[in-house]
Amino acid sequence: MVANRLDQWKRWLPAAEWWYNTNFHTRLQCTPFEALYGYTPQQLSVGPLLENIVQAAEDVVIQRQQFLQLLKDNLTKAQARMKYYANNRRTDREFAVGNMLALPPESKVHPVFHVSLLKKKVGNRVVVQSRLPSTGSDGQFLVQPVAILQRQTVKNNNTVVIQVLVQWSNLPPEDATW
Repeated sequence: MVANRLDQWKRWLPAAEWWYNTNFHTRLQCTPFEALYGYTPQQLSVGPLLENIVQAAEDVVIQRQQFLQLLKDNLTKAQARMKYYANNRRTDREFAVGNMLALPPESKVHPVFHVSLLKKKVGNRVVVQSRLPSTGSDGQFLVQPVAILQRQTVKNNNTVVIQVLVQWSNLPPEDATW
C-alpha cells in the first residue's frame, strides 16, 4: 500500500489504522475496536459509483475504488508469487500399488510411510533382508561397525587427525561414513 503511493502515505494512514482495528484477530477472538469499545464497529462500504451532486464526494469514491482495485491487484500478485514458490519445490511422483509390507510381529518399524520418504529404485541390484535391523528403546536403528574400509590423514588447525571410512552393519559399503 505504501510502496505504490510513497507521496501519499500520510493520507492513507487513517484508512490502514481503520482496517487493522476493524478486522478480526484470532488471539483476541474479536476486533481490537470491539475489545476497546465493547461494540462492533460500523463498516464503511462504498458501493458502485452513483451520480452525485457533490464533486468532492464523487472524487473520494473514485479514488477509493481505484485504491481497492490496486489492493486486489497486489493480492493477486502475492498469491501468484506464493503459488510459484510453493510449487517450485514440489515434484510429480508416481507410485504403483505394490505388495503389502509384511513385517514380523516383534517389529518396531511402523508399516506406513509418507510418500516423500520413497525413492525411485535405480539399477538391477536387489537387496533382500529376511531380518529387520534391531532398534533401541528410543526407536533408533542399532548399527555397529563391521569393517574399516579406508584410512586418511587430515590436517585440522595444525593438528594431524586420522579419519577412517567405516562400513556399518545392515548397510551396504557405499553407505559407509568417515
